[in-house]
Amino acid sequence: MLNTVLTRSTRVALLALALLSVSAAQSSRVVGIIHRSLPPFEFLVYFDNNRGGLAEGAEPIDHIEVRSAGRHIQTIHFAPQDAPIVDGRWVEALSLRDVDCDGYKDLLVRKAAGIHGDDWYYLYRFNRARGVFVAYPRFSSLPLKNVNCGANIVTTYVNSGAAGCAYESGTYHWVDGELLPMRIESQEVTDGGFIRIIRSWSTGTETVVKQIVDAHDCHRPN
Repeated sequence: MLNTVLTRSTRVALLALALLSVSAAQSSRVVGIIHRSLPPFEFLVYFDNNRGGLAEGAEPIDHIEVRSAGRHIQTIHFAPQDAPIVDGRWVEALSLRDVDCDGYKDLLVRKAAGIHGDDWYYLYRFNRARGVFVAYPRFSSLPLKNVNCGANIVTTYVNSGAAGCAYESGTYHWVDGELLPMRIESQEVTDGGFIRIIRSWSTGTETVVKQIVDAHDCHRPN
């Protein structure tokens, strides 16, 4: 079988690392580096080819087998109703990125893609003590935009329509292993314009500011 070096970066730079990909009839294999002190990790992706009712070329991921140094590490299973649906560009659905900013790359599996190019991911954080990837469920509800470990910040964004005037953007940071909001700004359609709601947190206290935004000025930054 032929190994291919992949260097293609996704829109959120989640694939900006070298990956090796090998496709098979029932599974696909990705190899990536989690940390320079550890041997490479292998991710064997298995698809549920018996599921019907999907668009042509779409395949749900049934489970992912994780291996390293020739031994089985763990198996990540997906319930049928929660399975990521991928197409022929399946490798873009898997990426390795240090999301929790601990110096070790984590596993991201794309859960869904919005019509405006927004993406949601399942996050599996690498646990150094156990040597396995641990699910962080609440992350899958956040439309990931970028990770900036220099500032310890994760940013989110979703375009909900109205020519980009309906949206939600968020800034989060890691505190004691939990991803907590710093600022969430949302804009919704209302009579004759939009209402912008800004929620911010400081020392555990939440502040909420609401503004009426004219329809012709909906992209005006706050």
